[in-house]
Order: sequence, then structure tokens, then C-alpha cells
Amino acid sequence: MSAKESILVCVSFGPHGERLIRRGAELAAAARGRLLVLTVLPAAEEALGPEQERWLGAWKKAASSVGAEFLALPAAGRKPADLIAETALRAGMTQVVVGQPASPRLLERLRGSFADALLRRIGATDLHIVAVQRMDRELEQAHDRGVYVEVAETDGEFVIQRTRHQGSLSGVFFRHRSTDFDNGWIKVRDGGVSRTFLVRRGVVVDPAFPAYWRASRG
Repeated sequence: MSAKESILVCVSFGPHGERLIRRGAELAAAARGRLLVLTVLPAAEEALGPEQERWLGAWKKAASSVGAEFLALPAAGRKPADLIAETALRAGMTQVVVGQPASPRLLERLRGSFADALLRRIGATDLHIVAVQRMDRELEQAHDRGVYVEVAETDGEFVIQRTRHQGSLSGVFFRHRSTDFDNGWIKVRDGGVSRTFLVRRGVVVDPAFPAYWRASRG
């Protein structure tokens, strides 16, 4: 992918949304491109049930943690493929990423209806269907086992360290196996929720991290 790539990740209610966002973040980071996360709501946001509200809140935090813009659009009687295509074209996205269901029967329906409908509408935009059932296994294979680290602010950068210092922040670092450098993700606890931030060459470079750091200092 080129540096001008813009990636739209589409999430739906279920357990794989946050992992799909992280996958999109990896693609966007590799291309140094823009990331937009979209979900099509079955109803207006204020009409969602408690479980749907929890998913929505988790996606918003996940998108913020990787510096992505988040959009939640009510379907209002329209087909999700139409709203996804309109968003992709209006925002100038070059890649659309959607999750693939685990059931072969559902997958066949997806390929025969939703994916085809979306492809007809997005023109030259590339469509990627990600096998969400295999995401956890692929992430485990792509990253080393997590190690406990500390993050300290040094000369305006947030540097990963192996020893604890006064004022440092604790987390778990997952190093990508395909690099000789400390590139990967750091996971920290935000109350009862885990948040993940992008790391390059031992420095937390995620756009959302400075605000999190300041909030944690307060």
C-alpha cells in the first residue's frame, strides 16, 4: 500500500470488533495512512440496548486508542452496504475492511449478497474480508508473548523501559515478530478496560497516548 492509503474498518455487534479495529490500525500504520472506523446501527444510538451500548463504547475507545475517527450511523431503513459505500466514497477511502463470519453457511451468504452489493457500490475501492475466527490465533503468531514494561516521558517522547522509575506507567508490551526493533503494541489498564497503543522502535507513537498519559497523571 502507498502512503496515501485510507482505510475504512466496518464493525458490527459481536466479540470481534476491537480486534478488527486493531487489524485496521496495523494496515494504516504500515501505510502511514488514515484510519476510519464505521458501524451501522440498527436503530438510533439512544435506542440501543445495554449490551449494544457496551460494544459501542468499547469500539469508540479502541478507535481513539489507535488515533482513528469513529462514525456510528443509524441504518434508518437503509441497507448497511449502501451506507458503507457512501461513507467510503465520500471520505475518499481506498480500502474497506469487513469481518468474515465463522459459519461457512453465513460466509456463503455474505459472499453472495453483502459483499457483492458492496463491491458494486464502491467502484475502485478495494474490499478486504478478514477471517475474524482466525484473528486471535494470527495475532498470537505475529507477536511475541507480552512482557511487563514501564513507559516514561523522556525529551518529549514516551519511551518503553524494562525497569520502573518514579512517575512511569506500567503496561504489557507485545513485540511484532517480523521486526528486529521494539515495534508492536502496549496494553494498559484504564479502570476496568484494557487499552492498546501503537509502539515504534521502543517509543509509544500512538496519537491517542499523550491525552491518556496526561489523564493518568491527574
